[in-house]
Amino acid sequence: MSNHDPQRVIGDISILYEISLAVGRSLDLRTNCEGFLQVLLARKNLAYGGVWIRTSLLSLPTAENGTPGEDGFSLVYGAPMFRIRERTIAHSHPLVQRLERTPIFSEAAGTAVFDELVTENRIRGGAYALFDLAGIGFLKLYSGMRRTAFRPEELNQLRNAVSKFAVSIEGCLAHQGLLWEIAERTQAQASLRASEERYRNVVEHASDGIIVIEDGLVVFTNGRAAAMAGTSPSAMRGASFIQFVHPAERQRVLDIYKRRLAGDVLPSVYETHLVNADGKSFTVEITASLISYDGKPATLVLFRDITERRRVEAERARLALALEQTADAVLISDTQNRIQYVNTAFEAITGYSRSELLGRDPSLLKSELEDADSFRTMRAELDAGRAWHGRLQSRRKDGKLVMCDTIVTPTRDEFGQVVGYISVQRDITRELQMEEQYLQSQKMESIGRLAGGIAHDFNNIMTAVLGFGTMILDQVGNNHSLRHAVEQIVSAGERATNLTRQLLTFSRKQMVEVRNLDLNAVIVEMFNLLRRALGEDVELVTQLDDDAGCIQADAGLIQQVVMNLSINARDAMPRGGTLTIRTEVVRQASKTGTSEIVLPPGDYILLSVSDTGHGMSPQVLAHVFEPFYTTKPKGKGTGLGLATVYGIVQQCGGRIKIDSAVGTGTTVRIWLPRLTTTSDAIPVEIEDHAERGTETILVVEDEDLVRDLTVRILHSLGYNVLEAANGKEGLALFNQKHGRVDLVLTDVVMPCMGGPEMAENLLQINPSLKVLYTSGFTEIAVQERGVPVGKRRLIQKPYTRELLAKRIRDMLSESRHA
Repeated sequence: MSNHDPQRVIGDISILYEISLAVGRSLDLRTNCEGFLQVLLARKNLAYGGVWIRTSLLSLPTAENGTPGEDGFSLVYGAPMFRIRERTIAHSHPLVQRLERTPIFSEAAGTAVFDELVTENRIRGGAYALFDLAGIGFLKLYSGMRRTAFRPEELNQLRNAVSKFAVSIEGCLAHQGLLWEIAERTQAQASLRASEERYRNVVEHASDGIIVIEDGLVVFTNGRAAAMAGTSPSAMRGASFIQFVHPAERQRVLDIYKRRLAGDVLPSVYETHLVNADGKSFTVEITASLISYDGKPATLVLFRDITERRRVEAERARLALALEQTADAVLISDTQNRIQYVNTAFEAITGYSRSELLGRDPSLLKSELEDADSFRTMRAELDAGRAWHGRLQSRRKDGKLVMCDTIVTPTRDEFGQVVGYISVQRDITRELQMEEQYLQSQKMESIGRLAGGIAHDFNNIMTAVLGFGTMILDQVGNNHSLRHAVEQIVSAGERATNLTRQLLTFSRKQMVEVRNLDLNAVIVEMFNLLRRALGEDVELVTQLDDDAGCIQADAGLIQQVVMNLSINARDAMPRGGTLTIRTEVVRQASKTGTSEIVLPPGDYILLSVSDTGHGMSPQVLAHVFEPFYTTKPKGKGTGLGLATVYGIVQQCGGRIKIDSAVGTGTTVRIWLPRLTTTSDAIPVEIEDHAERGTETILVVEDEDLVRDLTVRILHSLGYNVLEAANGKEGLALFNQKHGRVDLVLTDVVMPCMGGPEMAENLLQINPSLKVLYTSGFTEIAVQERGVPVGKRRLIQKPYTRELLAKRIRDMLSESRHA
């Protein structure tokens, strides 16, 4: 037989092909099986592995048992040896029948099907996994530690390795067949032709392209290689191999080819791009090795089209990048509730690193405040194979709570089985805080509209009650039997008036004098007053930042905030304690920062008032800013203290937050916009005594009681008084007196003609006339009616005798100085 005999060429190529795939493994069937199973059993912690081959494919010298041509399978290698029981099985065996229906399957102990699969010794429990070896036999694996069958994903993980092993066995069979052919040259020609066909099939039906290159020319190619090149095997033989390489890659591939022939040690596997006859490019993985072909040095090249694999890998990379960069938190877990993956956003939201979460149960993040019904509902939906959508409150690593809008979806494999879950979460904590603040503002606005609506009539009534009550007190002696009763009437009136003012304050209906205030100075000036209000059993501590700076606010309102919070703190410490007032400068870098409360960017002064009292429960905290809500005993509080504070803080452009828990005290924190300018002087309105006068004053008031009271007060102060019930009467009386009036004291809202319209007519007659408005409406409500008055040109009902006297005297004095 010559060196160019076709039978020998095919046998050589088959052996070379199988050696290249084995990559260092022996072509001996038993040795190849032993090496493969040793690694597989050790790496997969398996108790047994056996390789069974069709008896008809085994040449007699290599078969462990059985005879050639037998319609069955023979065990060619099993490990460990002590488990081997049967060495041959018939084609009718249930195991073979099952493999013909299902090429890959697994079965666990405890069923009749499992018992039919047993062909080994000492099998107690565990599970089998069986793989068809491309029709030439099967691989049987056994795990004694398992209680359930191998999962589909586990079988899929082994599929590629087993497929390659099957190819290597084909090579071993071809190699052994070749050796047998050489040893049995006298075998009948029919047997030789059958063996030749098997070898040809191994090469021609290989999934990879195979070529042999000699002197740069293709001297052998299989059908797959020609198909990938878009030509025929005959056309490909004799052609330069480099013409099938993409032009951009030709120089690199040619250099590798030459260096390999020169004896350089190079990687046997690399990637490049080829082109077919139509000019279409595709990516291949090349495995190259030096051989001797026809007595000459040559290169055996196997190439596999990996274009689709690279496309899938690129798509997966894009998906992974999208998952990492999305703003939503993503968590992937398996069916055992073990976290398999979290993205960067999930780390940011929870405060845990990826390494701290992988392998853990997602319940690690569960908040004790979360409703158990939500988890039961979610579990029921997921168990039914449906997605769940809802809100989950989780606890971060630092202990803070975070609320997330969450979607949990089951993930399925190619068989439709649920293999895990993917959770997508969006942090809505800040949105809920803003929504809560908006709803709170809406409630305050509603109460404010109600308060402003009743203020006019209520203040008119209280003007008469307080005014006449004060007049009676001035007339009766200290020992008079009715003095106590009148004092109680006046005290109740003052409390009612204060209640109305508090309502107007938190609803932002009260006129204020906004100035640049040194917040520290306000607190220092209040120290003695606070000391007396708190009592001897409460220690007052101030921790003021010297660089705190100024705010824009009404001094009286800020004093009211500090006093209200201090009184609340005192009431929360019935057995004494410590009240701490602190100021500090804070900076909000951006509106989307990690601040505990939503603030526009800028500098703020943080005013904190902390006590060591009994604290508040979450249920109480949810209502503290609501008007008239109080936990104090009946008669001890109006429920407007914190509502008033809330209104003032909002009016100053600030924010407020309360932290409290039962038994740990309470801290109220207020953020107020910080100024860099210095503070203004704060004028103080003195009401020590009633200033008198002799000028003529026109009183215009539609409420008889209030008009009567005002006239009496002014008469007692020495003034000449004219009175009218509305604007028309006032205008007529002014004309009747020929304008000999020094000042007009008029209500704003009256029937027939209101105070502003009357004043406009009077000022046309006498432009220098002084007009002092009085009203039961708030200052803002008066301005909304088009009256351009400042705080010094309006006296709000109810007013005291001393304040009325001072305002009148101030306006008349301005007239003289002018």
